[in-house]
Amino acid sequence: MMMRLRRNFVITAFLILVVVLIMAWFRLGNQFERLESLAIQGQMDNPITQSKQLTDLRGEWSYFPSQLAEDLVHAGDQNWVLVEHTWPVDPATGNAYGYATYRLTVSGLQPDQTYGIFVQDEFSAYQLSVNGQPVASNGSVARTPDSYQPRVYTDVGFFAPDASGQAILVMEIANFTRSNGGFYNAPVLGTAKTIDQYYNLHQASEVLIVAFALALGILFALLSLSMKDGRTFLMAVFLFLIAIRSLSTGIHLIQKLLPDLHLTPILVMEYASGYLLVPLAGLLLHAFEISRFPKALLWIYRVSIPGILIFTSLVPNAWLTASYSVIKIIIIPVALHTFWLIFSGIRQREKGISYVAAGFVILIIGALLEFSSFRTRYSLFVAALLFIMFLSVFVVVRLATLQSSHDRLVTEVLTDALTGLGNRVALFRQLDQWQQRRDPASLAILFCDLNRFKAVNDTHGHAVGDDLLRLTAKRLQGCVRSTDQVFRVGGDEFVILAEFKSGEDGKGLVARIKDSFSQPFAMADLVLTIGISVGMEPFIPGQEKPDAALSRSDAHMYEDKRMETATGSTGGN
Repeated sequence: MMMRLRRNFVITAFLILVVVLIMAWFRLGNQFERLESLAIQGQMDNPITQSKQLTDLRGEWSYFPSQLAEDLVHAGDQNWVLVEHTWPVDPATGNAYGYATYRLTVSGLQPDQTYGIFVQDEFSAYQLSVNGQPVASNGSVARTPDSYQPRVYTDVGFFAPDASGQAILVMEIANFTRSNGGFYNAPVLGTAKTIDQYYNLHQASEVLIVAFALALGILFALLSLSMKDGRTFLMAVFLFLIAIRSLSTGIHLIQKLLPDLHLTPILVMEYASGYLLVPLAGLLLHAFEISRFPKALLWIYRVSIPGILIFTSLVPNAWLTASYSVIKIIIIPVALHTFWLIFSGIRQREKGISYVAAGFVILIIGALLEFSSFRTRYSLFVAALLFIMFLSVFVVVRLATLQSSHDRLVTEVLTDALTGLGNRVALFRQLDQWQQRRDPASLAILFCDLNRFKAVNDTHGHAVGDDLLRLTAKRLQGCVRSTDQVFRVGGDEFVILAEFKSGEDGKGLVARIKDSFSQPFAMADLVLTIGISVGMEPFIPGQEKPDAALSRSDAHMYEDKRMETATGSTGGN
C-alpha cells in the first residue's frame, strides 16, 4: 500500500513538473513581444514600438559578395537578398567558401536611446558595425583562409543612432570552414535593457538545461552501477549527450568557457552528440521492450555508434556540415518506423509502458522540429528532457513493481502462512541480528510447546487444530511486550525472543504466559482447555552461537513438560 502511494506521488509530481516545464518553454518563447517587420531594399523603418520590444532584422539587406566594408565605394554595386541568406555552392569544390558584406539602414530610432543587437553565431566569422563603429564580432573576418579565424559563440553589442535616428548596419561575414556559408541568423534589435535581458535569459536557460541534464545523467549513472541495469546506463549516456549538445550549440557556452578552443572540436561535439542521439534512442526503444525489435535494425543502431564517432572525428569540417542534409532525410523514415513500433507495442499493456511511448513520441516530435522550418531555439532540448522524464517514470513504476514483488517474496519467506507470525527463517535472522548487539539489555529465548494439542487434532480434526494455533499466536502476542517477538517454528512449537531491562528477568513473562493458557479457548460451539510448557534460556551476544542457546531453551521446555506431566497437570502432548 505504501509503495503504491509513493509511486502515485512520484507520478503526480512528475506530471506537475512536465506541465511546469512546458509552460516555461512557451513562456520563454513569448516573454518578449516582437514586431513583425521586414526590410525592403535595404531599408527598415520604425522597428521598435512601445508595445513591441524586439525586432528580427529580416528581409532584404543590401548584398555585396566577395567584398568587405572597406570595398563599399560604389552604391550602384549593390543588390538585395533575403536574410537569412545562403551562399551559392561552388560546383567545382562543393563548398560555399568566401566572404561578403551585408548592409541595412534602420530609421525611426530615438536619437537619445541606447539600443542593443543580439547576434547568434553565423557558423563562421563575422563583424557587425553600426554607423562605422564595431558593435559585435566573432572570430576574424578575412579574404583568405590563412588570416581567417572562425568562432561560434553568440555576441551582444550596443550602439546609439545618429542625430536623425538612423543606424547603418554593416555585417561582414567570412567562411572557409563549413560547406555552407551565408548570413544564417538575422540579428535581433531592441533597446539596450531589453537585449541585455533577452541574452541573459537565453544564457541562463542553456546553463539550466546543461546542469539539469548533467545532474540527471550522474543520477542515472549511479543507478546503473547499483542496479546493474542497462536501461539506466543508456539514459545516463543520453543525458550526457544532451548536455554536450547544449554546450556546443545555441549561444555556445563551450566557447565562453574555453575561449581558445578551436572550431573543429566544437563542431565535432555538436554533430557527434546530435547524431548519436538517433541510435541511442533506438537502443533505448529496444531496451524498454516496447515492441518486437528487428534484429537487423538493432545491429544497424549498434554499428552506427562507433561509425558516427569515427566519421565526426576524422572528416573535414566541410563534410561534417554537409552531412546535416543527409541526416534530415534519414530522420524521417526513422521517425515513422519508431512511431510504428510504439503504437504496435502499446498493446502489450506492460505497467508504465504508456509513459515510455509518450516519451518517444515527444522526442520524435522534437527531432522533427529540429530539422524543420518550425524549429524553436530549445525544441530538441526540451523534448529530450521530457523524453527522459517519461522514461524515468517508467523506471520508477518498474522499480516499485519489483520492490513490491521483492517485499511480497520476503514476507512469504519469513512469515508463517497459518498464523502470520515469523517462521523459523525469520527467527534465525533475528538471532543473527541479536548476535551483533552490544547494548546492556538482557536477552532471553523462550521455547513454548502446547500441551494436549495432539488430542485436539485427533478428536476434532485439523481444521479445529489450525484455528487453535491461530488463537494461540494471538494469545502469545498478548502476553509479550512491544519489544518482544513471537515466532512459530513448527507444529505447536513457538519461540519468543524477549528483551529485559537491567535487573529484570523472564520469570514474570513466563508466569503471564502460563496464566493466560490456563484459561479455556472458546471456538464456535467448542470450549477447549490446553496448557503450555515454557523453557527459558538467557542469550549473551558474541559469547555463544544462537543455536546453542535455542537448544538449551528447548531442553528446559521439555523439563517443564516432564514436571507438569509428573504432577498430572498436562495430560501429555
